Amino acid sequence: MGNETLRVAMAAVGETADSLAGKVRVDPKTAGRWVSQGRIPHARTRLAVAKVLGQEAADLWPEPFRRRDLPWFRKWAELEQVAVSIRSYQPLLVTSSATRSTLLAWGAGGRASPARRCPAASRSS
Repeated sequence: MGNETLRVAMAAVGETADSLAGKVRVDPKTAGRWVSQGRIPHARTRLAVAKVLGQEAADLWPEPFRRRDLPWFRKWAELEQVAVSIRSYQPLLVTSSATRSTLLAWGAGGRASPARRCPAASRSS
């Protein structure tokens, strides 16, 4: 169960486990295990290897980059993403009474009384 993608990427740039290990400063046996046993290096090392090979770390080792949401949580995560995108429009979604009071204030040259600018203010007095 080796990492064939890593093996091909190394061959494409002429790297061996020993030469790659030297460039990313790990033991050659460790680099050999990435290829032959499919071991996954630490994040910092993954990035260094990807840079040496001219690849993306997620292409060489996709497993650490997969989402690990619990099945029951996925729908909530998707809803939250939608909610975040809707919240970006929130300033545009004002109530009709707020729009009316703003327009009244503008129509009065910005000198409208607080009661005319804010319907809530007129109810409290």
